[in-house]
Formats: sequence, C-alpha cells, structure tokens
Amino acid sequence: MAARLRLLGTPELEGRWPLRFLPERRFRLLAFLALRGDWVGRDELATLFWPDRTQEAARSNLRKLLHEARALDLPQLEADRASVRWRVVTDVAEYLAALRRGDTQAALALYRGPALQGLEGGESDSFGTWLAGERRRLHAAWREAVVATLPHRDPAGTLSMAGLLLDDDPFDEDAIVAALDAYRSLGDGRGAAEAFRGYAERLIEELGVEPSARVRSAAAPVTGRVPRADGPATAPEAAHADEPSSPTALSFIGRGHEMQELSALLANPGCRLLTVTGPGGMGKSTLVKQATRGLASRYADGVLWIALDDLTDVDQVAPRIASELSLALAPAQDPVERIAAHLAPRQTLLVLDNAEHLPRLAALVERLLGAAARLQVLTTSRARIGLPREWLLPLAGLALPPADGSARDSLAVAAVQLFVAHARATDPRFASEANAPYIVQLVRAVGGLPLAILLAASWVRLLPVSELAREVTLSLDVLEGADEGEERPEHRSVRATFEQSWRWLAPAEQRALSALSIMVGTFSRSAAKDVAHAPLPLLAALVDKSLLQVDARGRFSLHPLIQQFAAEKLAPDPALCEVVRERHAQAFARFMAQYERFDAVDQAAAVGAIAAELSNVLAAWNWAIARARIDVLQRCMAGLSGYFQWRGPIVAAAELFGRAQAVVDAHATSLTGETRRASWGIPLERAALSYSLGDYRQVEAAARKALEAARAVADAYGVRTSLNMVALALMRLGRIDEGARLHEEALASAIADKAASEIVDYTSRLVEVRREQGDDEGALLLAREALNGYRAAGQKSGEIMISNSIGLILHSLGRFPEAIEAYEEGLRLAGAAGMEVRHATLLTHKASACLDAGELERAGQSGQEALQITLSRGLLAHEPACRRTLADIDMAGGDLGAARAQLGAAIVAARRNGTPNVMALTLRSCSAYLERCSDPAVALRCTACADAHRFSAAKQLVRYRGQRDRLLAVLDPTIGSRAETEGAALTLQAALDLAERAIDAT
Repeated sequence: MAARLRLLGTPELEGRWPLRFLPERRFRLLAFLALRGDWVGRDELATLFWPDRTQEAARSNLRKLLHEARALDLPQLEADRASVRWRVVTDVAEYLAALRRGDTQAALALYRGPALQGLEGGESDSFGTWLAGERRRLHAAWREAVVATLPHRDPAGTLSMAGLLLDDDPFDEDAIVAALDAYRSLGDGRGAAEAFRGYAERLIEELGVEPSARVRSAAAPVTGRVPRADGPATAPEAAHADEPSSPTALSFIGRGHEMQELSALLANPGCRLLTVTGPGGMGKSTLVKQATRGLASRYADGVLWIALDDLTDVDQVAPRIASELSLALAPAQDPVERIAAHLAPRQTLLVLDNAEHLPRLAALVERLLGAAARLQVLTTSRARIGLPREWLLPLAGLALPPADGSARDSLAVAAVQLFVAHARATDPRFASEANAPYIVQLVRAVGGLPLAILLAASWVRLLPVSELAREVTLSLDVLEGADEGEERPEHRSVRATFEQSWRWLAPAEQRALSALSIMVGTFSRSAAKDVAHAPLPLLAALVDKSLLQVDARGRFSLHPLIQQFAAEKLAPDPALCEVVRERHAQAFARFMAQYERFDAVDQAAAVGAIAAELSNVLAAWNWAIARARIDVLQRCMAGLSGYFQWRGPIVAAAELFGRAQAVVDAHATSLTGETRRASWGIPLERAALSYSLGDYRQVEAAARKALEAARAVADAYGVRTSLNMVALALMRLGRIDEGARLHEEALASAIADKAASEIVDYTSRLVEVRREQGDDEGALLLAREALNGYRAAGQKSGEIMISNSIGLILHSLGRFPEAIEAYEEGLRLAGAAGMEVRHATLLTHKASACLDAGELERAGQSGQEALQITLSRGLLAHEPACRRTLADIDMAGGDLGAARAQLGAAIVAARRNGTPNVMALTLRSCSAYLERCSDPAVALRCTACADAHRFSAAKQLVRYRGQRDRLLAVLDPTIGSRAETEGAALTLQAALDLAERAIDAT
C-alpha cells in the first residue's frame, strides 16, 4: 500500500509506514514539506522554524532537524545542499483537486477538521502564522463547498449539512436559513420553531441582537408568524421624526428616480407592505410626502398619513389611526380589530412615518394586512419592519459629482443642486460657479446626505464654502442649524440624528459599529469579523438598521458621516482604539501574506483580490510606517508592489516604498527573525517600482542595497531576485556584459534551488541580452522556450512580458504582421488579467510595428491609447518611447505640426529619464523630423551623436536604418564631415538641447 499522509484533522501517515504525528518540530517540518509538495529552499525552512536566529545558526539547526526526520525512515524524503522535498500523497491535495473538478461530495468526505491538529504552538511564531493561514484557507474552501451543496440536497441532507455549519459557527446565517427552508419542505413547524428559538437565544445571549430580517422571513412560513427573539424590548426615551420639515420644496431635489421606483412598486399587486429605509437625515419622509401627493388618485378611499415619531409604545399606534379615521372606540373594544373592519372594504394607502423605534409594529401591520385585502401600507423607517411580505426601497444619498468632472457638469448633479438652492435661499448673492470645487468636496464628504447638505448650506452667509468643506471632514459639529427655525430641535443637528440611532443599538452593535469606523472603503465579512469581532448576524443587524451598507458583491461599507460619528465613539478610549487598529493592520497583513511570493501565485487573481482590499491595505501600511511595525510592512510588501506594477500609479507606489525604506533603514540593527526579509525586500520592491519610472541609477542603487542585505542574512531567494534587478538596471544603462553575468548568476542559483518559476523568469531575461548582442534568431528561440515555460507554470505576467519580447524580435527581423500578432496576444492576455500597466508598452510597440507595416491609421489609434495610459498611470519610463513613436507616425502622415509638439514633449521626457538608450532613440526621431524640415546638418549632428553613444548591437528600427547615409548624400562633403564630427563629440544632453532649439525654430 502506497504511503498517504492525512493532514486534515490529526496528521497520520497511512500505508506500509503507519505513523501518527506528534507535537514535535520534526513533524511540523514534515507537515510543511508535505503541504508544499515541491522543493523548498533550506534558507526558507531555517527562517520559518528559527526566525530569531542568525541564518548560519538556523541552517545548522535545520541540518540537525533533518537528521531527526530521516531517522523516521520515511519514503521519498529528499534533500540536497540547497533544498528539501517530501513527495507524499496527501489528503489536502486530494481535497483541493476534488474542489477544482467540482466533486464537492468527495471534498467534504475528505475534510475531517482543521489541518495539522495537534501541531499548533511550538517555538516558532512564523510557523504558527503560516499554519493559521493554511487553516483559514482550507476551512474557507470547506465552508464554501458545504454552502454550495445546500440548494441541491434533499431536506434531510440539507439539515445534516446545515448542522455541520452551525456546529462550526453557531451564528452562520446561511446555515440557519437553509435549515429553516428544509423544515418548511418537510412541513415540520415544530422543528423550525425550535431551530429558530435556539439560534435567536444564542444571538441575544452572546451578541445582544435579534435575528436579521432574512432569518425571520425564512422562519415565518413554517411558524405561521414573524418570530422575534424572546426578552423585553427596551423602549427609547423618545422617538423623533426622520426629516426636518421645510417651509419650501428645497429639500426635494434629485429624487426623480426614487419617485418613479416607489410609484412602480406600489403599482405592483404583490406589494402590500413597502418600507422606505435609510439612515436618519436621508429624506425618507420628504420623499414619501411628495410621492403620496401624486399617488392619491390611485386610492379611492384616500391616503392616510400617521406620524409615529412622538409615540413611545406600539399600543399607542392603533388609537392614533382610529382617531385619524374618526372611529369611535368602545371601552373594551380592540382598536386594531375596529380599524381592520373599517378598512376591509376600502382601497386605502396607510402611511406609517418614522416606525423604527416601535419593535412590535410588525404584528399590528400583519393583522391589518390580513384583514383588509385592499389595504396597502407604506412605512418610513431606519430599520426594516421585519415581515416576510415586506418590500424594501433603500434610500441612498443624492447623486454625487464625479471626482474628475468639470465645474459646469458638477453644478448639474443633484447633491450640488440641493446645496446651491439652499445656499441661495440663505444668501441670494451666493456664487455657485466660483465655489463649485469646494461644493463638490463638501457634498462628497457628507455622502450626499440631504440633511447634512441643508445644514451645511445654512452657514454660507457666515463661513466660506472652502472652510465648510474642511470643517465637515474634521467634525460633525458644523452640521447644525445656523440659526433658530421652526423645525424640531433634534432636526437641527446630524449628530443628534445619529445619536438617536446609536441609543437604539445593543451594546454589541455599538462596539461593532465603532470598531468598523476604522475601515476604509468597502470590506468583507471576514475582515469585519477579524477587526470588529462582528459575525454575520451582527453585520446583518446593522444593515437592517440602515447603519451599514452592503452591495451586490456582499461587501460592506459605512456612509462617511456615520463612519465619522462612529469614530467619535471609539476615540475617547485610546487604548481600545489602538487595539482595534492593531487588529486591522494584522488582519490585512495576514491577507497580504499569501502574496509574499508574488511571482509564484496566480497574479491576475491576486491583483483582483488586492484591488478589492487596497484601501484597507494602504491604511495598514501607513499605520505600520507610523509605528515602525516592520512585520506588517514585510508581509504586505511583495503583494503591494506587485499590484502597483500591474495597475499603477507607479509614482504613488514609489512614494509608499520610499517612506517604508526610511523606517527599515532607521531600525536596520534591530531586525530579527521574519522581519529580516524586509531588509532586502523593501529596497528590492522600491527598485522594481523605480524601474517603471525610468530612474535606472536609482534602480541599481536600491537593488545593490537589497543584494547586500540579502547576502548578509544568507537568503538565497533574496540574493537572486536582487541580482536580477541589478542586472536589469545595468542593461538599461548600457552595461550589457555586466548585466548578462548577473542574470546568469541568478539563473544558476535558481537551478540549484530547483525554483522552477524563477528558472523560467531568469531564462526570459536572457532574451534581452541576446537581442542587445544582435542575435535576433537566438533571442527568438530563447523567447519561445520561455513562453512555453510561462504557459506551463500559469504565469500570466511572464507570458505577457515575453509576448512583448517576441514582438520586438519579429519587428527587428522585418516580420511586421507576426510582430503585430504577438503584441495583440500580449494585449489580450493583459486585458483578461487586468494588467493595465502592460498595455502602454504593448500598444506603443504595436503602433511602431503598424507604422513600419504602412498601417498609419491603426498605428495612430494604438499610439494615442498608449499615451493616455502612460500619462494616467504615471509610467514615466515609457513616456519618451510613446511620444517619439507618435511623432514618427505624425511625420509619416505629413502632420509636421503634431510631430513637432510630440517631439518637444519627448525631449523633455528623455532629458528627465537620462538613460543613454532613451536619449539616443529620441535623437533619431528628432533627426528624422529635421531631415523633413530641410535642416540636414543639424539632423546629421543628432544622428552622429546617437551613433557615438550606441552601446548595443541590436538592429535599429527599419525607419532609422540608412538615416546617416541619406543625410550625407544631400550635404556638401565638407559640411557633412564637420557635422558628423561635431555631433559625435556632443554629449547626449547637449545634442537634445541642439535638437530642441532647431525644432523650435521650424
């Protein structure tokens, strides 16, 4: 029987060598190797198990540990001087394979619990961190698989699977809803009631919240009612209206779409109960008041408006309705029964305004709807009523202007219109156009909340809008009425509105909301659980109360003013605030840790995942810089750099890593354990980003710093990646042979360590070496070999890069259609992967190939698109190439004016870049322009200078070939000889200055 290792649950080796794993370091080592399933470098293992030791001491300990592991006489445990591997069949590999092929049943049968049970703890925090990440990954896959099977099982099977989920997480909302649906299918009302009651009791006892509307709705069909958790409901001291009354219609601007939607919903016969939800100040009551004026004709017996804001108990609601209907009530008569009898034959719309503070209102509404078949109920509430038949119309903030919109366009957007209208009512001389940028800033800061906009606008006669916009971001205090008015006092302050909602929250909800205030942008449910200790039911409760938003992807967010308010609740306890921020940083550092080897993961998927969490990752990064938490920086650095190299903007990323570099330099002597990787990782990633900016001297300096640090800690991976980066910089600086030697050294190290993905990568780097040496055919063979390697490894980034290289080689060989095809393949791959930064290079090279193929229109389209991406993404290194290519296209099309403008910009960009090859190629385009403008002497000087500084044997582009001979042919031999001699003596910078003056004079 072949050996098979069970890692899910308690690790155990099955087969001819049965062995139960013990909580010892040698078994932890074996488990790690088995999960990796391939060669692992000794340096990586040494750092994992002895992070606080020197590399020499750690490697010595590893040798001893391997000796202990070999004593177990295990099959297929291999080791050489650089790497270790244990090739053994594992249940984890079988489990993941089953999930990939969609065999959920097999996967669930394999999952026996968290991986490596009994091997947690130990002496190494690094191993513990790794193990926690693996367990989270495998457990998430298990849960996803279980949830995916629920809709396809029979009721008994669903109950079984739901029970597994609830055993794992007693608050799992998906599980309880599935269980309640299964009970409904079985007709088991008692089972549903017991399941719901147990779930509700757990929520109340541990979180202090009731089940969400989704859970209550799932329970209602089998229990015959809308269940609520047992226990007394605490009534608020007072309840207030949602919206300030306004003497004008100014507060009703920009709700046309919502009006149409509300009207359409009420026109649907299936809509008996419609609740307009949203946080306080969103304009729910105003919308409904306006809507009912236009809807009155639909209801033969009228619209009945009942204000609930001043009531403190649901028992007061029915008498108020009866009073509005002028119904006399007998002393012992049930008012609900009397109202229902009156409304039963009538077609009426009953509006219940401001219903959120009356938790038992659902039962009353249910009785009325059940007894009066023609009755419709429309409510406004900060929280849903909670009936299964309830339809919802969530109200969001007013439409906001785009960040990059013009002032004129911004003034036409609803949020800005509301501010301007109310500001002019306050100050008729208010100048909207002059204040447009500040108005945009203000309405975006308040998230389009109508109450906040109205209150802010009331201050325009006392404060400049620029100051208002700044104050709003600092404090809610400015969002109060500027003077006394007829509105109720609690409507004169956004803070008072939010305080009211805050008082209605359970303590667990208050703690969660305040902790969530440190989130930036949207966030996942798992992040909310890690940072705010808020499981899904708690999040659902906050969503139901309109204090948290959730989008179609299941990602959560806070309205900016609610976030500001919640942050104020957290701020008075600095210690708690720091604890929450620590949890936030650690949560997103754990998320980024899975991309520490960015070259070895599915980069397209990684970039997509990082994009969703980027705002919070950057917040964690900045927090770590401020507190010198190099451990957090180290876990984030590779993934963050990789993301920006795919998506840009590069300049912003370089600034982030520059600040991190300063922290690492300041604490260089105190780096230990895992953080030693930051000593070379931060400068290396900074070098990679600088490469895209074209600052190759900075690239060389940073990469050599990384190389020195990696050698100091004997990190082989760090050494060869640093060697590779130094080599790339040297190639760009014209030191071809030196760069080639370093590339080959890195390749030899990767081969020795059996690092398959790196072997392909370093092989591809030699393609450029062959090109620079003038060996296009050899470079093409090597490039195709690298392309196959990248495809086999699934490395899309490498496949895109080598497609570009193949295009360049084919272009140089004059095989233009094939070159264009290679570029288009790279563009297709980059588009599918979302690698926007690569588009600029590929499009520019495609434009160049189209130009030499005589396809001018196609060339111009690609070149202009490339320039737009180059400028928007801050790709400074690429701008000179893009500009000069466009200039060449314009010249070919006879538009010398456009070419002149592009060349002027190209000279500026090349001068800033300062790289010899970039400046020389720019001079060749300048020479072509001056040749067309009948200035052959200066044109020849430019060409002679470019030739004199040429360090590469690579073939020139077709359009530059023969340039020198053409110029000499039209010049007097004496003048030509002198021009050529003078040009060769010029520095590249001086030649650019000469070209710029000559071009300006045309």
